Amino acid sequence: MNQGAGREPAKSRRSSEKPVFLTVLPPNPDAAKDGLIQVEVRRQPSLGKRRSQRRFAICLAAVMMLMVLPMIRDGLAYYHLNQQYQALQAERDRLMSVQEGLKQELVSLDDPVIIERMARENLGLVKPGESKVVQSIPTEDIPQKESITAGEAVH
Repeated sequence: MNQGAGREPAKSRRSSEKPVFLTVLPPNPDAAKDGLIQVEVRRQPSLGKRRSQRRFAICLAAVMMLMVLPMIRDGLAYYHLNQQYQALQAERDRLMSVQEGLKQELVSLDDPVIIERMARENLGLVKPGESKVVQSIPTEDIPQKESITAGEAVH
C-alpha cells in the first residue's frame, strides 16, 4: 500500500477554483502561417481583490481632488486679479488723458489774452476808462415804478 493513496491532496488558497474566461482572439497574420489559434485566459478577480481595487480607486480620486482643488482656486484668483488689473489699466489710461488735458489748459492760462478775457467774464473787471454795463431783467423783487429823488439812497 501506498502511504499517500487514501489521502486527498491538501487544498491551498491558491489552488481554489476560480471562474476562468477564455476569449479566442482574431487571427494574427503572422500566426496564420503557423496555424496557431490565440486564446486569452482571464480569471475573474476575487471579491476581496475587487474591494481592494475599489478602495484604491476611491483613495486615488480623493488624492487627485486634493491636488486639483488648489489649482482651481488659484486659477480663479488669477482670473479675478487679471480682471482688476485690466480695470486699473483702463482707469490709469483715462486719468492720463485727463492729466494731459489739464497740462494743456495750464499752458493756455499763461496767455495774457486768455487771462484778460477770464478777468472780464468771471470777475467783472474793466480796463481804466471803460464803464461796465450790467443788464438786468426785472423780476417781482425789483419795483417797476418808484420815484427817487436826488440824494436819496436806494436799498
